[in-house]
Amino acid sequence: MGCKKKYEVEKYVTNERNIRSYTLARFLGSGKWKRNLVLFQGSYGNGKTHLMRLIKRELEQKHSHVRLVEAFEYQELVKNWVEMPAVMLNEIDSFDVLIMEDIDALDGKIIWQKRMAGFLQAVLKEDKQVIITANKSFVEMDVSLEQIFAEAYVEQIREPDEDLKLKFLRECVKEVSCEVPEAILKMISEVSVSIGRLKYIWDFLKFLHVEVNEILDKELVAWVINELCNPDEKKELQVVDLLFHGDRYNDAQIAQIVQVKEEYVKEKREGILKKYPVWNQLLCLINDDYVVLAKFWGAEKIEGHRVEEIEKYNHITETRRKNILKRIHLESRQIGGM
Repeated sequence: MGCKKKYEVEKYVTNERNIRSYTLARFLGSGKWKRNLVLFQGSYGNGKTHLMRLIKRELEQKHSHVRLVEAFEYQELVKNWVEMPAVMLNEIDSFDVLIMEDIDALDGKIIWQKRMAGFLQAVLKEDKQVIITANKSFVEMDVSLEQIFAEAYVEQIREPDEDLKLKFLRECVKEVSCEVPEAILKMISEVSVSIGRLKYIWDFLKFLHVEVNEILDKELVAWVINELCNPDEKKELQVVDLLFHGDRYNDAQIAQIVQVKEEYVKEKREGILKKYPVWNQLLCLINDDYVVLAKFWGAEKIEGHRVEEIEKYNHITETRRKNILKRIHLESRQIGGM
């Protein structure tokens, strides 16, 4: 299976902050690592998924069989381990490497942890390579899983510094056919966010610049940063991001991954579909990097030129803000009629 373009090796920007994690991932991808259990730990948005896809791609190119398990699959996996152990043992025989993402989704779920520990013990007993990622440390962990993790090699993915973020942004600028002032890039890089959130900021700015013909100046950048960096909206961004992965996740799986109620996810889905019936066509405008636009539209209620909430934003003039909203609205109408 091929690797998505955005997860190509060349897309992973490094400096002294993350070069060790990157080097370890490449070494694991070579298939030469002899330690059975490796744990990559780092906060949301700092490249764990990218590294796992790199490892998976490189191992598969060497004809290794890799089983990738994402957080929404954990419930079914531990259920099958209890109810169909013989089937699961056959599945263990079918792969050489097991990659498990966001294991901290099991935090506090003691029964699931016990069952997962049993499954991992069986995998390790067969001398398989196991690579796990976690966004954070467990608050509540069962002793059986704790004992397994005690034997792991732990790689801490460090938070990006300003130099790494600036380097990342310079790579992003290559996507547009114009020069972006270094002062603007430096202003964005100084925001205390992960690389993932930095990508959200850049994608939104790129959309406004390329599709809405806005000038990338400090006023616009300050406004976008203010819109997308509110820590209280982190879960909302995650939910919206997962909602628009097409049929990949249902509402229950998204609720489990982000740790919110399923009703909250359904509310977000219904609200977006109601407001934006031409959503699928609009995705092409921003090359599938749609989460920032979804966040923007959800906050601004642009459908019908409704801007009554506009006064609460103080980083951009009202006239300019209204013009941006009108242009996006007209663009959506044009695409909807295609």
